[in-house]
This record gives sequence, structure tokens and C-alpha cells, in this order.
Amino acid sequence: MEMTEFFKGIVDTSENPIVICGLDYKVLYANPVAEKFYKMSGPEYRKTEKLAGSKLELFFNEESMIKIRMTMEWFKEDVKNKKVFAFHQKETNSDMYVVALRDSKNNLIGMYSRMESRVPDTSKEFDID
Repeated sequence: MEMTEFFKGIVDTSENPIVICGLDYKVLYANPVAEKFYKMSGPEYRKTEKLAGSKLELFFNEESMIKIRMTMEWFKEDVKNKKVFAFHQKETNSDMYVVALRDSKNNLIGMYSRMESRVPDTSKEFDID
């Protein structure tokens, strides 16, 4: 089995939206949670579109796209520029971040978004009952 299948499995089992984009702002991959999340919050006329294969402009307003472009430019400035806070979602008490994707030579190849919960997990370790 290829490593890409393992990485896809990790991304797909996340309970939070993850969207992976190239330098051209085209969505290379969106996990199932992201597809649902952005369809619910996106413009009404785009709710039937799939994220994967689409340009971000289809799902984000002009103000958000300006911020996304600024983030990408900031990532290009320095390899130390890795992560940007995007927004806080009150309903789930989660923060959305945009993270730089770099190849093995530290060249910027894209970015991805991910959510992180502010609420610590109260589950016991390896609670399988």
C-alpha cells in the first residue's frame, strides 16, 4: 500500500475540516468533514459544488480571499513562517489555522487549513468501552 493512502486515511478520519490547496489556490483535497462544513457555510449557489478540484474563490468571499492571498505571500517570505490563525468558531469553541506545506527542500508547495479545539479532551487514554 502506498504512503499516500495512509496520509489520506489520517486526513479522512479527522473530525475537523481539512482542506489542502496548491499555490494556485486550487483545492487538491478536502476531507469529508470539510466538504460538509464549507457547503453549510458557503454561498447558496455553491452548495452543490465539490471543494476538491475547485478554486477557493468559489467558496470564500473577496475579503477572505485577500487574507488567504496575504497568508500565502507571508509563507513565501520565510521558511519560518508556518502557521496563521484564521478565525474562531464559537459554536464548537475551535480555532481555524492555515498552515504552510513545504517539500523536502523547504520550498512552499501549498497550504492547508485545520481546526483545533480549545476544549481539552476529557476522554480517558485508550477508552475503548
